[in-house]
Amino acid sequence: MRESVEITMLGKFTIFGPGMAAPKAVSLTGRARRLWILTAYLILNRDRGVSARELIDVLWPDSESSDPMATLQNNVSRARNALEELGLEDGKRLIANTSGTYFWAPDRETELDCERFERLANEALDCGEREKAILLAQEAAQAYTGDFLPDCQDELWFRKQTEKYLALYRQLCTAGARWMIEAGQYIQADSL
Repeated sequence: MRESVEITMLGKFTIFGPGMAAPKAVSLTGRARRLWILTAYLILNRDRGVSARELIDVLWPDSESSDPMATLQNNVSRARNALEELGLEDGKRLIANTSGTYFWAPDRETELDCERFERLANEALDCGEREKAILLAQEAAQAYTGDFLPDCQDELWFRKQTEKYLALYRQLCTAGARWMIEAGQYIQADSL
């Protein structure tokens, strides 16, 4: 039986999984910033794995380090230790490396709030049944608890993700409010 790791990235970055009593917030500022950005990037790209070169380019795009591979390996090691320190069962094994490609939790399921929001929003927007679409829109709007990793807006790839989710949220709210007004649900439309 696989136990999942639950992660929030909308509004704040939290991790919750086997061995933990409650979700723990992760700070994307300060000394540990790079290792948590590395972890977040791996989580978001968990279906394909990420090459060492791509990670170096994402994490240190302007760096002229004499040994970027050693810097990456050091940060991966620190990230593994930090995951274990959170209390995650097998925390050190959540970042795997196979032939120079890094993977997030290859033997565990990971549930992301941003992916749940995106799925619900798209289902609502594509739903042909108005009542069901309204319910999905309300559920999706509740799932959007804030901007995508707001402490990382200076990172180009994070900004792209933020813009993607924010645009979808706005589209959802516009359509959902219109559907509710057409259905005479004025109070619900105002609160969407």
